[in-house]
Amino acid sequence: MTGNAAKYNFEKLTNGGWQDVRVGSDNVAFTYTDEGVLHPPGEAFEWMFELIENGSLEGHIHEDRLTVCPELSAGRYRFSYWGTAGRSTIAVGFDLVE
Repeated sequence: MTGNAAKYNFEKLTNGGWQDVRVGSDNVAFTYTDEGVLHPPGEAFEWMFELIENGSLEGHIHEDRLTVCPELSAGRYRFSYWGTAGRSTIAVGFDLVE
């Protein structure tokens, strides 16, 4: 069982550690529902994104309130999912090259 599919981040590795590249466009905190999603064996969420600024926001429940900052530049990134109850974040890293 996991949380909902919207509990993910796009992060860039910086001198200060992993930082989400998406920021809120207002001063209101984002809320996420806390329901449990039951996955049959061998099944899970699947995400597909085009790595452009708008593509990294598309389909997210808060896409109208998010923006990419700073712009996506070459570097080390990761997609991380934090919807696992009582477990660490699940992440996969990748390099973005120009």
